[in-house]
Amino acid sequence: MTSFTSTDPQDKFAGDFIENSAEIEVDVTTLPSTGHGFHFVSDPGSTTISHFAQIGRERNGAFV
Repeated sequence: MTSFTSTDPQDKFAGDFIENSAEIEVDVTTLPSTGHGFHFVSDPGSTTISHFAQIGRERNGAFV
């Protein structure tokens, strides 16, 4: 895991970010009341190949 802060006063941008890897597994069903009742199941999360994942907080414009 790598964390970093990025600032660019000229473009009025600042942010705090964390880079890592990620896995996701999804099992979703739409409500039958929508007229669809669609159901989707992804492959297991363990089959995920993660090259890059990033999450953070960004500030721009007048909020920098």
